[in-house]
Amino acid sequence: MIDRNRLLIFVLSLLFITITYSQEPLRKSHILAHSHNDYEQDYPLYTALAENFSSIEVDIVRVNNRLVVSHSDNKRDFKGELQWMYLEPLKLHFDSFQNWKYSNDSITRYLFVDLKKPDQLTLKLLHEKLLLYEDYLMRKDQLDNWKPLQIILSGDINRSDILFNLNFPFFFVDGREEDLKSLFDSRLMPFISVNYKDHSKWKGFGGLKREESRALVPLIAKTRKQGKRIRFWNTADNENVW
Repeated sequence: MIDRNRLLIFVLSLLFITITYSQEPLRKSHILAHSHNDYEQDYPLYTALAENFSSIEVDIVRVNNRLVVSHSDNKRDFKGELQWMYLEPLKLHFDSFQNWKYSNDSITRYLFVDLKKPDQLTLKLLHEKLLLYEDYLMRKDQLDNWKPLQIILSGDINRSDILFNLNFPFFFVDGREEDLKSLFDSRLMPFISVNYKDHSKWKGFGGLKREESRALVPLIAKTRKQGKRIRFWNTADNENVW
């Protein structure tokens, strides 16, 4: 026979735990790790959230009036739509923290959006989709107004045009190595993304050669001096390299 008093206490305990957790601000330390091509994971987005990764990357292409998660416009590669795979679930994730809007020491999560065909129609459509979630998004014209999500455009894009186009207030960018010369505001360009193979051939076997280390260290130091983070892509995909 069920003890109703014990059952009531158990249910109330679960309710208390749920409410207490949901009211935690978004200030738990994120792991400084990047989920590259996140949509290729067995559980896209949710694995990165469970592991508390600080940044997540997704490739998109425009198909008619849809922004499809894919590395190309080959229909066989379509994974779903950006809005329903990432934007809406992230909104629900942030909403689970009931007092995030009032937090002053919270950490921003980065969503890298790699535009495979960065034409004006794609940029306009992406902006329209983001408008639906503007309460959650950092804006480059309101940098002191913290929000839990920052959109970082990546890929073969004209970074200067995007940064200084106020018609697209939600678009921040990741820079390239040559952009360090321009001293872009690190709040607008928080990351420098570098092709690892331009600087090193190390694939994780044995130690990193001294001459390769000497090439990498000044680049990292220069990036950090500007208040930016550096992200290497095109690395060998193994734990030792990570």
